[in-house]
Amino acid sequence: MRNVFASLLFLGALLMGLVGSVLHWGDYVARSPEPTVRLAQSIMHDEAVINAISDQLQSAVDKQLPEVAKQIPGLRDRLPELVKRGVDAATSDDQAQATWQSVLDETRRTLVTDLTQYNSRQTSTVPSVWVKLDPLVDLVWKNVKESADPATQALLANVQVPQDVRVKATDLTHSQADSIGQALNLAGYWGIAYLVAAVLLVAGMLVGTKRARWVMLIVFPALGTAAVSALQHTTGMITFNDLSSQLATTLGNRVATQLSGSLATWLDGFKYLCVALEVVGIVGTVIAVNVYRRRRMNNHSYQTQ
Repeated sequence: MRNVFASLLFLGALLMGLVGSVLHWGDYVARSPEPTVRLAQSIMHDEAVINAISDQLQSAVDKQLPEVAKQIPGLRDRLPELVKRGVDAATSDDQAQATWQSVLDETRRTLVTDLTQYNSRQTSTVPSVWVKLDPLVDLVWKNVKESADPATQALLANVQVPQDVRVKATDLTHSQADSIGQALNLAGYWGIAYLVAAVLLVAGMLVGTKRARWVMLIVFPALGTAAVSALQHTTGMITFNDLSSQLATTLGNRVATQLSGSLATWLDGFKYLCVALEVVGIVGTVIAVNVYRRRRMNNHSYQTQ
C-alpha cells in the first residue's frame, strides 16, 4: 500500500513538473522581449513575409496618393516595383532587425495588456490582434525614395508617408479571449507548480519502501522523458489559413512555427532533468540491492554459526 501511494506521489510530481515547465515558458514568452528578437531574426529575410509586406504597403501608398499624383503618367505603374525595391532594401538594412523587433514587440505588449485588462474585467471589449507597421513603413519609404530615379523622387516628394498602417491578424472570440487571458494569469504561478512538484517528489521518496522508491525514480522520469519527446513531435502542427490578410496569415504561421520551436527547445530542460533523476534512481537501486544482499548474507552467516 505504501508503494501504491508513493507511485501516486511520483506521478503527481511528474505532472506538476511538466505543467510548471509549460507555464514557465508561457510566462517567459508573454512577458519577455527575447523571443521577439529571435522571431525578428527568423522572418526579416523570409521571402513570403517580404512579398506580403510589399503588397500591403503598395495598397497603403496607393490609397494615400493625392489625386494630382495619380494623374502623373507612369507613377502608379512604377509603384509596385518601387515599393518592392524599398522593402528589399529595408530588409537588408542594418536597422531592419531592430525595426521588426519594435513592430513585433509592440504587438506582443499590446496584446498581453489587452488580454490582462479583459481577464480582470477592466474592459468588456474583446481584444483583436493588430500588427502596427508604422516603424517599418518609415524605413521602407526612406528606401523607396533613395532607390528611385531623380524624376520619380521629385514626384514622390508630394506623396505623404502612409500613416497608421496596421494589419488585423484576427479578432478573438469571447471564449478565446477568456481562455488565453486565464492562461496568461495562470502562467505567473509557474514557481508554485515547481515547488509542489519538488514536495511531491520528496514525499514519494519518503513514503516508498527502500528499494521500490529508487525503481520508481527510474520509471516515472522515464515516462516524463517519453511524454516530453512525444509533445515535442506534435509542436509545429499549428497553421493559419483564414486570417484577415495574406500578411497576417504569413506572419501568423511564422509566429506559430517560432513558438512551437521555442516550446520544444524549452522542454529539453525538463527532459534533461528527468534523465538526471533516472541516473540517480539507477545508482540508488544498485546501492539498495547491494545493501539488501549484504544483509541477507550477514543474516545467513549468523544463522549458520
